[in-house]
Amino acid sequence: MGPIEEGLNNVFEKLKSVREKELPIVAFSSLYRFRSNIILVWMESNCTIFNDNWGRLAALCLPTWDRMKMWLNKGRPLSLIALDTMANCFIRGGDPVVEQFSPKILGKEKK
Repeated sequence: MGPIEEGLNNVFEKLKSVREKELPIVAFSSLYRFRSNIILVWMESNCTIFNDNWGRLAALCLPTWDRMKMWLNKGRPLSLIALDTMANCFIRGGDPVVEQFSPKILGKEKK
């Protein structure tokens, strides 16, 4: 296991103790700098409610078109998160934290 995976696993473990209502903002502030698609996999199991912080986080974690289509097909809350993720990748003049990374939706997953 590399240092990124180890760091993510440590954060994921700490996030287990965060209340559901606080999880989106705590997860965003704890995870966004990792910019890893591993976070997207984690989100699929841990997003139980829609919150704009999930879309902000997903936009920074190298989302692919295939994953966005899959999320749209899964229904709420992932379908709403997918729409918000796409908006964060294409609309400029929004969130300055997100925009500093110029997020994009990728054609293929980065290894």
